Amino acid sequence: HPWAAIRIPLLLGVACIVALVLAAKGVTFVPVTALHLASVGYLAVHYVGQTWGMMASFAQVEGVPFSQEERRPLLLSLRFILAWHLCWVATHFLPVARDSAAVDWLYETMTAGIPMSMAVGAYVLYQHARRHGRATPGRILVPWIANHVWYFLMAMIPAAAPAVQVAHALQYLPFVARVEMNRANELAPSDVIRSAFWKAGSYFALGTLCFFVLPHFMNSRTLPFWVELEPATIAACVLPLAILLVFAGRGGPARYLTVHVVSWAISLLVAGGLAYWFLAPALGIFAVKALDVDEAMLRTGTTLGAFLGLHHYITDGVLWKLREPDVRRQLFSHLPREAPGETSASA
Repeated sequence: HPWAAIRIPLLLGVACIVALVLAAKGVTFVPVTALHLASVGYLAVHYVGQTWGMMASFAQVEGVPFSQEERRPLLLSLRFILAWHLCWVATHFLPVARDSAAVDWLYETMTAGIPMSMAVGAYVLYQHARRHGRATPGRILVPWIANHVWYFLMAMIPAAAPAVQVAHALQYLPFVARVEMNRANELAPSDVIRSAFWKAGSYFALGTLCFFVLPHFMNSRTLPFWVELEPATIAACVLPLAILLVFAGRGGPARYLTVHVVSWAISLLVAGGLAYWFLAPALGIFAVKALDVDEAMLRTGTTLGAFLGLHHYITDGVLWKLREPDVRRQLFSHLPREAPGETSASA
């Protein structure tokens, strides 16, 4: 996937650099705001795509697929809250729309329509359960309910958006974990353990360097309280993985799969921490020192967050297409038969 993996990141990187250069000249609205709006706007498509992908995938796995007549109203109800999300973005993040009576009216109207959208979806799910003669499985209901709960929380407390993003990430982890487990199941146990050691060891070494060494030389800002507890922090990170690795050989294949998935999870968490605690401040320092930007403009460093978000949404939409045979094979190879791939698990 050269566009998602190489070309899009390059284009986004150029856009971030242009935003910083223009910010140094006092122009912030167009480049910075455009990147942020694109990121939070695309998030709406991402959330709804994930919800529908999970519902459709688990419906196939559970043997209760949605009919074409059920898909249309369910997708319509989900797209309604997608439109609400875009109105929420305009109301809270678009400066020219904050004091617009028309935008306020549209946002309030869309908010009032959410209960109706929920009622439509609930009725379709009820009819779906009746058609199959069994209660709708929880794995299908939870993503639908969660999506509406997230938006209710965002409507009541806009500052809760980061918590919603964490919930979104946790909700989709079973798909990622299943793919990794199915991949590891095709490997020899010794290869799994060796790979876990290399991944975890490399990331811990890099993480220790970037978290606990470089910040003291590059950045004078106050560090998070958990970084100040350096020995305890490192021990807390390393100990669980060390225990898993020591006892992995005493179990069956499930133990090896657990080690494989946990080592990947820890590696990705460390990588995400590096992006947030190291790359973002480094970008801000570059803006201040190299481009002579006033410290008040350090917020342009958050363009890195927009970069990571947009790249993630695009990559996710490319990778999780269940209509692709290889994706279906990796996700459903543990099942007796291959699940049909009529939908995308992400978009």
